[in-house]
Amino acid sequence: MGLLGNWFASAHSSGRSKKISFKDKSKLNRRDVHDLVWSISSLDTKEKKLVEDELLKELSGGGVEKWEYKEVIRQLSLKRVEFGLSEVDISNLRKVLY
Repeated sequence: MGLLGNWFASAHSSGRSKKISFKDKSKLNRRDVHDLVWSISSLDTKEKKLVEDELLKELSGGGVEKWEYKEVIRQLSLKRVEFGLSEVDISNLRKVLY
């Protein structure tokens, strides 16, 4: 791999490994939402897109606030079977709150 290939690989992977939570943030921005959802291994690609889309709907006001995140996850859990989400998926999404 060339010089740029090494740089790209390290830059690309370093952003994905950071843990996103409300523990140290008051709002999640677009990148935080993306990194958060795509880091949850229990979600398949279709579920990740669904969850990300639902969270991005709440992005107004500079980011997704904790109460908005809770509400989205609550709504997703109510329609869990319809959306194909497991209890483990919902549990993993709730872990972000703490």
